[in-house]
Amino acid sequence: MKLPLYNGVDFPNPKPEVGKGLVFNRFFGEWNNNFEKLAADTNHGSSKQNFIEQFETLENPATGYLQQFALKQMALVESLGGIWFVAQLQENAVFITGTCNPHPLENGFLWHPTLDNPYVPGSAVKGLFRSWLETELGYGAEASATPDEDRADLKRYFGSDSKSNESGKNSQVGELVFFDAIPIASPALKAEVMTPHMGQYYLNGTDKNEVGKPDAVPADWHNPIPIPMLVMSKGKFLFSVAPRSGLADDAKNTLAEEWPSLAIALQNSLRYAGVGAKTATGFGRFTVDEESKESTALVKAWRKKQKEIANKGKPKEQIILDEIAELIERWHTDRGAANDKLNSALREANKIFIDYGESYQSMLYELAESIFIPGDKGKTNKAAVKIMKAFAPGEK
Repeated sequence: MKLPLYNGVDFPNPKPEVGKGLVFNRFFGEWNNNFEKLAADTNHGSSKQNFIEQFETLENPATGYLQQFALKQMALVESLGGIWFVAQLQENAVFITGTCNPHPLENGFLWHPTLDNPYVPGSAVKGLFRSWLETELGYGAEASATPDEDRADLKRYFGSDSKSNESGKNSQVGELVFFDAIPIASPALKAEVMTPHMGQYYLNGTDKNEVGKPDAVPADWHNPIPIPMLVMSKGKFLFSVAPRSGLADDAKNTLAEEWPSLAIALQNSLRYAGVGAKTATGFGRFTVDEESKESTALVKAWRKKQKEIANKGKPKEQIILDEIAELIERWHTDRGAANDKLNSALREANKIFIDYGESYQSMLYELAESIFIPGDKGKTNKAAVKIMKAFAPGEK
């Protein structure tokens, strides 16, 4: 094979810092000068191993753009009336997707075209979930014990099995839309190895001209050949499902009632079945971790974004009152956790509301009155008393 560039032009060999997906898919630089075979192995490992190690040692870049993309997807899912949750790769598990993509490593890897990170296509999430419902929960059409209504639910969620029904009478599209599962932070990558022990059997075992020959027999004399591959070793992904647009109101209402059970089923499929390639060997197992640092940061960013949208166009004084009302609600639920923030908000409001109109002062007074406790000498109660004295109805 000739060099696929103009004569005299050196083959570029950029590092993954340029773009992980671009370098992985387009710039495998371990060929010999004629692009006929891989360069000779070195004392530091095979050519394939050396290529993968570039990604293994790569420092994680800033993940702000991943969070911004996730927030946009969450907003879209919320607007459609769907659900989302964050799941993390289980400890000691690895994840790989896109192994069938052609690549000199013999195992491809799927990169998001704009996020430059691994992801799970929505079609893969849909296939996993359908398989889980069919096999684990008995929704399969071939299961004789499966009630007709369960089979109807399966068709309602995912659509008809065949999309080429000649009559067209029984074909329908599913009510659920599965979004691509995207990382909320740059995942850790590492080299993994798979070792086929009977490679020639898998290549030639079904060839009638090879039957009976030593290389085409599944036996223990075959030479195992380690094949390095790139996998994800740590990472957290946003999984999202929403109703298909255009559904009738009664269909949307039915799905709204089913979301809690559907979310649990999808989470169980990720936990016990796994997504991606090689799930039979434990790859691709995810669990939901709402308390993780990244998950907490994403939820906080989401709430902040939602608050910004809700406050758009509101007067400043109304925004302050809404925040105090929210803190008071939390204060009634968990006084210890919200006490300091509420006290600070009340003290600040006492200073600035002197310049606002009487209607807003009256609303602030009512909020302070709702938490006033006679005889209480706590800081929050003192702040409420000051507001009640300063902005009592009829007083300035």
